[in-house]
Amino acid sequence: MNTNVVKIPANYFRGMEAVGGHIFLDDKGLSFKPHMLNIQKEELRIEFSDMRAVERRKTYGLIPNGIVVYTKDDKQHKFVVHRAKKVADDIRSKIPSL
Repeated sequence: MNTNVVKIPANYFRGMEAVGGHIFLDDKGLSFKPHMLNIQKEELRIEFSDMRAVERRKTYGLIPNGIVVYTKDDKQHKFVVHRAKKVADDIRSKIPSL
């Protein structure tokens, strides 16, 4: 088992649904695993090499508790996390091109 995995409680926006679960950061990328009680239960995987940027964001334009991960295929992945600045900085530090 990889001991370098960081587990972060998070919500991931899929359309209008904020899917509850956890972000897992490992040596190669980010995984989001939803709780089983969600309607949308698909997992997400983004390799650090596929990311082009990570920024902080305001959820609903008001609450500064979010991050958005931009990928090289021009997708945006929006999350709500506690300590958004730290999470964004941790992810940003692992993106090879930054």
